[in-house]
Amino acid sequence: MGIFVFTSTSGGQDAKCLNLKLKRMPPPSGVFSAEDTIRIEAGGTSERNVEVKAPEVVLEKQTRYSVRAQGYWMHVRFGDDPELKTDEDGVMRGDFTSEPVEVDV
Repeated sequence: MGIFVFTSTSGGQDAKCLNLKLKRMPPPSGVFSAEDTIRIEAGGTSERNVEVKAPEVVLEKQTRYSVRAQGYWMHVRFGDDPELKTDEDGVMRGDFTSEPVEVDV
């Protein structure tokens, strides 16, 4: 939630959305386990199915939308460190915007 932007292809307006930002606190140990992280090899991809419904996003019926993921990625590290520590050394962060996908409602 708050990561997908739905824009009407006919009018160019963004659909109303709650834009909730959810954060996950680090564990008390300060270290995320392998089960808490996702490793993506260079050139690799990661896919997820996401259900979007009211009230998170209000979409008009019989309307085509261009949908893109947009946000801020953080805590990316290079290498084979099996534990992702919360320190800031060697951590990369940045904005992202995906290629749009059109959907009919």
